[in-house]
Amino acid sequence: MAFKKYTATKDTTITNLFVDTDESNRVTGSNLGLSDTLEVFSVFNRFSSSVSGPSAELSRILIEFPVDSIKSDRTAQLIPGSGSVNFILNLYNQPHQATAPTGYDIEVLPLSGAWEEGFGVDHVSYLDLTKDKTGANWMRANGTDASSSATLVIPGMPADGGANLATMEGQQFTLTDSEGTSQVFTISFGLSDVTNGNVGFGLNAGGENNTAQAIAQIKAAINNISGLNITASTITQAGDSESQQSLLLTQTTSGYAGDKAIDVSGVTNLNVSGTVSGFTGGSGTWANIGGGDIAIKSGTAVSGLSQTQATGSQHLSIDISSFVEDFLAETYENYGFLIKITDQFEALNTTAASVEPVNTDGVASSFYTKKFYSRTSDQVFLRPVIEAQWNNFKGDDRANFYYSSSLAPAADNMNTLYLNNKIRGRYADIPGLTGDKMKVAFFTSSAGEPDTGNLTVVTGGASVTSIEASKTETGIYSCSVAVPSGAYGTIFDVWYTGSSAPYTILHRGQITPKTFSGDDYYRNTKYIFKVTNGKLDYNINDSQRIRLFTREKNITPNIFTVSQNTTDVTIIPELFYRVVRTYDDFEVIPFGTGSMKHTKLSYDASGSYFDFDFGNLQQHFEYKFEFAYFEDYASDHIVHPYSFKFRTSE
Repeated sequence: MAFKKYTATKDTTITNLFVDTDESNRVTGSNLGLSDTLEVFSVFNRFSSSVSGPSAELSRILIEFPVDSIKSDRTAQLIPGSGSVNFILNLYNQPHQATAPTGYDIEVLPLSGAWEEGFGVDHVSYLDLTKDKTGANWMRANGTDASSSATLVIPGMPADGGANLATMEGQQFTLTDSEGTSQVFTISFGLSDVTNGNVGFGLNAGGENNTAQAIAQIKAAINNISGLNITASTITQAGDSESQQSLLLTQTTSGYAGDKAIDVSGVTNLNVSGTVSGFTGGSGTWANIGGGDIAIKSGTAVSGLSQTQATGSQHLSIDISSFVEDFLAETYENYGFLIKITDQFEALNTTAASVEPVNTDGVASSFYTKKFYSRTSDQVFLRPVIEAQWNNFKGDDRANFYYSSSLAPAADNMNTLYLNNKIRGRYADIPGLTGDKMKVAFFTSSAGEPDTGNLTVVTGGASVTSIEASKTETGIYSCSVAVPSGAYGTIFDVWYTGSSAPYTILHRGQITPKTFSGDDYYRNTKYIFKVTNGKLDYNINDSQRIRLFTREKNITPNIFTVSQNTTDVTIIPELFYRVVRTYDDFEVIPFGTGSMKHTKLSYDASGSYFDFDFGNLQQHFEYKFEFAYFEDYASDHIVHPYSFKFRTSE
């Protein structure tokens, strides 16, 4: 199975909608954390005034996913590394009686701070108010008021990693408070003035290491600026007056707006303690109303990823791999996402207001209303998920091996072979290999030995007498080769190690090559499908490799075939599966025919197969596997009429 779903751990809708027709009453304190609905909309100019201009009523979604689980699964090698997996955010359309908008864009942005889901359910009158308690709303991320803080540090004497304080003469640092007011502080070694942003250390020759005096003067200078809502309070001394000194700074106003950067880049021997370079720990009120606190990367707010909603019933499906990889790399923390209509389609607003974000890029029109199922919905398969998708296709051409031909493109002349090393029922790496590699040579005799009658084959564009096989995953090794056409009949492949005789033979295989040929007419091939190892009932804790037998429909068995009771399989390289719930024909898992081809069937000498985790399904329902293959004449994937039905249980 080449996909894994991670359901949202919390979600809610926040809005500044007017209540009924009362333009003085907004529902900015409402919470919808336990609602079965998530909603985005933008309503332009339902009310307007000469003071504030046209109104802007907006609704946005907050949602978070278990990134720690993704990290654990990657560590356990259950999902591939960065670059080999796509993470798709899926929100599913919730039908409603009103007309859904079309022709606009929805975007996803990573949030920069923690928020609370809350317990509200009223998605009609919006009467479940947080009253500044538990739960996010338009104005607040949560009900906990906390002010951001930071610690300035002066190292001790030069022997302790510090430096002569006299070298800080004329240097400057900058503090910014919650309201955005900034103050530049300029250091003077000899003067004592601590007004108007001056930081006079008041030290003379011989006092170059008096860190206690310096930190006390920095504290006094900060507290002297009445227009700066930052308080310098506790000084912590590591030892004597020449040791390291720490000064606690606290934003006067609580909330996320206080999480401001501190610029000490221009000062030697003045640092900000911790792993970040500024104030942290703010909580309560959003820094930007409407959940607009966006994660910072390389000093800039992260840009959103968007999808056009061309129809009113469209699902939201966006590749957010860059965000998830940033979370996993701890480029910024996982606080979930803000989902909103993009600025270009949200309501135009040129006037600053306490509950309406300024949006000079907006439009003088409305998009009302788009609804999605939430994580508490009883529609289990329609809950919001991040779906990890990757391609684990393995095409073992041992039963689909072709001689090279001028009829075929170079890529189709190559054949891929696998060696599966299973020990006591489990895949295990072959010990003693150098770089997890071995060699493979080809012979016309089953007794062929390396350096004795090797066939000349082609790999990487070069003609060679042996090729290299590499480990693809635990216990599985692979190589690719082209064999020039010849009257060889059966070919034997020998997998071995060693640079000279005696070689260590690891495996001997057997291949019966086929020959490409042209037809004098166009064949529309029909196939017979059959799941050969299926069961009528699967436990939802089961995971099984499903085998699908395929052969051409127009094959007529001969006497030998009938007597052997076997028929050669027909390998279909482009073959996909999906899962459908039978009672309502609901498509639980669609055909993964996109760029990752995450539901593509692998194949080997026994036919096609795929691994499936039945934990992706609900218990006590009947489902069916359906299959589709790519057909050249249609230039599309054709759904085969065969399906395999089964039920799920506990």
